[in-house]
Amino acid sequence: MEEFFDIVNESGQPTGRTVSRGTAHRKGIRHRTSHVWLVRTREGRLQILLQKRSESKDSFPGCYDISSAGHIPAGSDFLESAVRELKEELGVTASEKELVFCGRRAFEFEDFFHGEPFRDRQVSNVYLAFCDADEDAFVLQADEVAEVRWFDFEECVDLVKSGEIPNCIYVEELEMVRAAADRALARERRFSLVDRAAKGDIDAAAELGIGYLDGSFGAADIGRGLKWCRYAAKHGSVRASARLRKMGY
Repeated sequence: MEEFFDIVNESGQPTGRTVSRGTAHRKGIRHRTSHVWLVRTREGRLQILLQKRSESKDSFPGCYDISSAGHIPAGSDFLESAVRELKEELGVTASEKELVFCGRRAFEFEDFFHGEPFRDRQVSNVYLAFCDADEDAFVLQADEVAEVRWFDFEECVDLVKSGEIPNCIYVEELEMVRAAADRALARERRFSLVDRAAKGDIDAAAELGIGYLDGSFGAADIGRGLKWCRYAAKHGSVRASARLRKMGY
C-alpha cells in the first residue's frame, strides 16, 4: 500500500492536501521528514552514529546517512514520526521528551536512481538523542538499513566533506547537531557541578564559578560566577582565589 504525505508550505505547515510518495518524489512536491541523530561521548569526545542505507532503497542506496530518518505520513507529526522511525529502523525505544530539537531545514534535491528521476523537496525537523549502545545492540530493519557505525564526530565531518565514504549527509546539518549536543552536554555538566558543589565539593564549586565567568554553560553569568568562586576561595580553592585576583577581587 502506497504511503501518502501531507503537502506542506515552505514553513512545513500542512496545506490540507495530500500526495502519494511516488508522486511527491517524481514531481518534487514539498513534504515533511524527521531526522534523528544518535550521539554519545567516549573518552571526552563526541561520537555520532551513521546508518548505511540498504541497496534496495529508492534513493542513495548503499550510502551512509542520518542515524534514523523517515517521511511523515499524512496526519502525523514530526516527533511522533521520529520516535516511530527510531523503533522501526534501529530497534531503539525513545520518548518524545528524549529528543533534543536542533533546528528545521528546508531543501531541494534532484537526481536519478535505479534509472528513474528523483526530485526531493523536504521540510525536516532535526533532532538528536543520546544513546550509549554499541553497534551490535541495534536491531536493524533489513530492508532499510544495511549496517550502523559509530564515528568520531570530527572524523565524520571530514569524511563527509571529502567524500571518502559514500554519503548523502549535509555538513550544515551536522553543524546543527554539534551545536545542540554541545549545549546539552554543557547543561548536563552544569547540573552535575551544581549538585556536587551544593554537597560541599570545593573543586566543583571552583569549576562551576569559573565556568559561569567564562560562559562555558551558555551566556556568561558574572553574578553566579563570583558567588561560586568566592565560596570556593573561602574554603581553600587556590584556583578560585587566583581567578578572583585576576579580576581584581
